Amino acid sequence: MNWLLPVPASGHAAEIDTIMLLVHSLMLALAVGWGGVFVYSLIRFRRSRQPRADYHGAKSRYSTYTEAGHRRTDPAGRILNSRLGNTHP
Repeated sequence: MNWLLPVPASGHAAEIDTIMLLVHSLMLALAVGWGGVFVYSLIRFRRSRQPRADYHGAKSRYSTYTEAGHRRTDPAGRILNSRLGNTHP
C-alpha cells in the first residue's frame, strides 16, 4: 500500500494511508460522476435540439391579472401572518 507514500514513521501509518486512499477514491468517483453529469447536460441541452428564441414575449394578459390579484391579497396575508405570529419576508 506504500505505492507513492513515504516510509511509515508511526504505528498508525497503515490506518492513515487507508483513509487517504478512501478519500482520494471518493474524490475520483465524485469527479467522474460530476463529469458525466456535465457531458450529459452538454448533449441534452445542445443548441441544435432547442427551439428558437421568441423575442416578442407573452401574448396573453394572464400575468398582468395575476400580478394585480397578488397586489390586492398580499397586504391581507401579511396582516394575517403578523397576527398569527408567523414571519413573512
